[in-house]
Amino acid sequence: SEQGRCGHCSVCYGHPVKLPDAPPPPELTAADFQRYATPLIERHIEQFGQPPNAQRLAHFLCGLTMPIFTPLKARGLNGFAVFEQRAYPEVREWAEAMLGQ
Repeated sequence: SEQGRCGHCSVCYGHPVKLPDAPPPPELTAADFQRYATPLIERHIEQFGQPPNAQRLAHFLCGLTMPIFTPLKARGLNGFAVFEQRAYPEVREWAEAMLGQ
């Protein structure tokens, strides 16, 4: 048999398995924003006197750390990395829309 082929499985017989595409994630809602973004927004205002921008919020929600998160103790807040399986640009656009930026 050819190098790397067992000669017994469906791939070797020319019938590779095609897995179904994952279903699309549910739409992001204003309720999601309220639930997951509010903890960071409140902590950010408490420490810096202003809310975070959309980029910072998207990093938080996607679980992408930033140096600013250390003094905020952001990793311990509810909502950190809650959307780590979603595309960052999608989350950032949504955060911009929710913040009205």
